[in-house]
Amino acid sequence: MAYNTNGSTRSNLLILLGHPDPELVFLAYSENSYGSQLTATKQLSLYERTPRPAEFFTDIVVHPSGKVAVVSCYVGKLRIVKLKAGNYEEDFDVVLRELNLLGLEFLPLQEDEYALAILHIDCQERVQLLSRDILLEDLELSSSPSIVLTPTVISNKVVPYPDEITLKLFPVQPQSVDSDVEEDCFLGGLLVIGGRKIVMYELASSQGQAKQRSKRRRLEKKKKSIDAADVEEARIKEKEREGRARKVHGSVVWPWSEVTAENGVGPNAHPLEISAVSCAPLDPVKPYTNRVVVSYWETRTVEIFAIEPRGLISEVKTPPLPAFAKSVLLHDFSLDKDNHHYYLLAGLSDGTVAYFSWKDKKLSDSIIVPLGHIPVSLSACKIDGKQSVFAASNRATVFSWEKKRLHNSPIMLRVKTYSV
Repeated sequence: MAYNTNGSTRSNLLILLGHPDPELVFLAYSENSYGSQLTATKQLSLYERTPRPAEFFTDIVVHPSGKVAVVSCYVGKLRIVKLKAGNYEEDFDVVLRELNLLGLEFLPLQEDEYALAILHIDCQERVQLLSRDILLEDLELSSSPSIVLTPTVISNKVVPYPDEITLKLFPVQPQSVDSDVEEDCFLGGLLVIGGRKIVMYELASSQGQAKQRSKRRRLEKKKKSIDAADVEEARIKEKEREGRARKVHGSVVWPWSEVTAENGVGPNAHPLEISAVSCAPLDPVKPYTNRVVVSYWETRTVEIFAIEPRGLISEVKTPPLPAFAKSVLLHDFSLDKDNHHYYLLAGLSDGTVAYFSWKDKKLSDSIIVPLGHIPVSLSACKIDGKQSVFAASNRATVFSWEKKRLHNSPIMLRVKTYSV
């Protein structure tokens, strides 16, 4: 995963190695007269003997500030990693009450406020979305759900049982909020991608948070009562609130099949099987996108759609590619708003990257770049102030705009062993 630190023009890289010996590898990018290379600056072992490996979600998420990362490897716990200037600072474990974890993502809050959106299967086998605050000073997660995002159960009409699909959380940044007109502004939210619908839940307003805080105080007071009837009533009320399905801020019916994940792969039973979806904004400073990129398993094609009031409108589709796409990205390699360099990139399952120039709703200049034989992952990043894309298979390369063309620079990976 590529991540930026505040004030830096260069992205850093984290690699999570999976079971049976999970490990987090910190990579630094450097250039010299022989070319560019990635060097492992630290290797953090995540192995534990007793806990059960996470069944649905083994992954890492990094806060946009580049100061905190969260790793899921085992049931019932998370590893919190603090970062400083892009480098490892310290780490600690926290207890996670949501045992059947499906997804994690940071909520789009103010800087130095950290809350995790948590998607999981509850004890009644319902898919539930809630959030918990990360208490860095106390080295733990909040015992009660965060009031920033109201907990909700997601209907199985929207999300089928997750053993059939892969779900993904995607944060949506808020509009600039004037405290006097907060109710008229979008406060930020979270997309749940992967079901029969793409749904969005908005963060709670200041008034909404105050209301939830007041309700929680009353419940906690009743739970501490010496009257057993009051205690039981409070517990029943608490369970009832946890089981409510909250109103979504917006939703889009996915007209072809169940979306498997944003930049992910998974099976479904419809004629047009989807292998990857990208909703990444073309303009990185904007919190929304007006384009969606979809790739198809059987036809091995990639299609660009415009988001319009009447729905998703197809603009252009690639010819059949050498293999199906594992990840897709529509990216602007220019920092000049008056001179865009739009490219469609597809990381293919056979270890190659296919890319096309995209202009006036047309694709041209198709190029195939081989990187090995395992599926390619793509990640947008910034290197020395340039908009770039990191592509990794058996080998890695960085795509960037140089000398009036799209250029890819191979990267060597050097691993040094460090004591942990």
